[in-house]
Amino acid sequence: MNAWLIAAVIVVIILLGWWIMGLINGPAEREFEGWVKTCLEKQAIKRGGSVTMSGRTALLTTPYKDISIEVSKALVPGQDLNEYIYARFKSPLFADKSFKIMVDSDDVLLKPRFVSHRMEVSDERFSEKFVVDAADANFASNVLSAEIRGKLLEHAFDVRFGKRIGRGIGEQGWLTVFTSAIKEEAYDNMIAVAIMFYERFQTLDTTPRIA
Repeated sequence: MNAWLIAAVIVVIILLGWWIMGLINGPAEREFEGWVKTCLEKQAIKRGGSVTMSGRTALLTTPYKDISIEVSKALVPGQDLNEYIYARFKSPLFADKSFKIMVDSDDVLLKPRFVSHRMEVSDERFSEKFVVDAADANFASNVLSAEIRGKLLEHAFDVRFGKRIGRGIGEQGWLTVFTSAIKEEAYDNMIAVAIMFYERFQTLDTTPRIA
């Protein structure tokens, strides 16, 4: 059996395996996608947003003041079997800043990695639960108000501000709240936390306005 024939047989076996897995997992995946769409439609009604489809993935876009908040789910980069849900918006303020707020874990494999500028937070309860990575510690400290820290402790969400998650390059200024704990109530809570960050940015903004 020559090498080309062996390669062809391997490809056929792989494709057949994918097809069989699709038959097995297809109904469950469609049911899950339908559940996600239903959750987002409820939020759309509550918040005056709209739900669109990108393939089988539902995306909620809901307005808040001068921004649009996007809510959906995505694959964890490099992990095709793991997903997270998120709420994100592009901030009109502080696009030159960035920080990461990561839920810590007792599991060594789940501990936050690639922390280049670990920041100390004076709130002991918060420091026990989260790792904060910020080059500008003063800015991040000002953003992390007692109200925001309390809400994050309540819901254990991760937060990124800066580059959009999952993109190697791209626009700065994206605030993303996300979690791998995919529950219906998480959608409402993520949007609420995203709004809290928006309002906090507005409070911290000292840019002069032209009347």
